[in-house]
Amino acid sequence: PPNTAPEDLTATAAKGEITLTWTPPNTGAPVTHHELHLNGRFATTIIWGTTPPPGRATYAFPVPDLPGTRYTITLRARLPDGTWGDFSAPRTVAVR
Repeated sequence: PPNTAPEDLTATAAKGEITLTWTPPNTGAPVTHHELHLNGRFATTIIWGTTPPPGRATYAFPVPDLPGTRYTITLRARLPDGTWGDFSAPRTVAVR
């Protein structure tokens, strides 16, 4: 079966913020929902209210934790049939 995981996930830390970029899976239809997991736990659902942007997606979120706090981040996409796809490869980032 085709790969249903978001690809090329990057995580970049700045002071008080983490920015993610990734390529949504090619599902034959727009992917409007992604689930963000931090350290293996559900954190939030990223939802585009309209058609998602073409190409790479970007999402930034605040992190109030102390500098040096590490997060392992994964994403997965909601597929057109309503099920959740595979998780992306994990990325680890430290808060600045």
